[in-house]
Amino acid sequence: MRRICCAGVIAASLWGIPHAAEACSCLPPPPPHEALEQSAAVFEGRAAAIAEVADGPLADRRYELEVLRFWKGELGDTVTITTASSSAACGRSYEIGEIYLVYAVQDPESGELRDYLCSRTRPLRGADEDLAVLGPGTTPTTPAPEEGTEDREPPRIEPKPPTEPPPSEPRRGCRIDEGPGAPLALGLVVLVALARRRRAR
Repeated sequence: MRRICCAGVIAASLWGIPHAAEACSCLPPPPPHEALEQSAAVFEGRAAAIAEVADGPLADRRYELEVLRFWKGELGDTVTITTASSSAACGRSYEIGEIYLVYAVQDPESGELRDYLCSRTRPLRGADEDLAVLGPGTTPTTPAPEEGTEDREPPRIEPKPPTEPPPSEPRRGCRIDEGPGAPLALGLVVLVALARRRRAR
């Protein structure tokens, strides 16, 4: 009787092992160019933090990833990826600090980016084939701040250096210097002119 019970326990254990493993069965992922077409976003990112963890076998987990470069999708410096919290539900676990090449799809209802254990997502160190197909990618750029959002020091207006007056043009003809003897000289000139007129008569 004991032998029958032991055999039953062993059989149940062996039956449960493949079923647990088959809870999330995956086909081989498509090649890089097909995975790029099927994905809503493809990017290289560093797992920075776990943004949200929910309870339950079918709950979701959200990871915050720092985007280093991307090939598809409108992405900023960071992106949130949602995945199932359990690997049995095809959820993927990201190791914080690890850099991944992520192929994410978009949830048609919520619009959020999701990733699954069966996708072509992989650590960057094992993505040489993908990078050879994808090319250099694009680095995300931070938008420039709008005018008026930062306190700016007004530009300094330097005073203009003093300018020298232009040199005066020399006057043509006779010139009588002004001074104490100027009236006397003028009087002599008038007297000489009158004397010449009298002689001429």
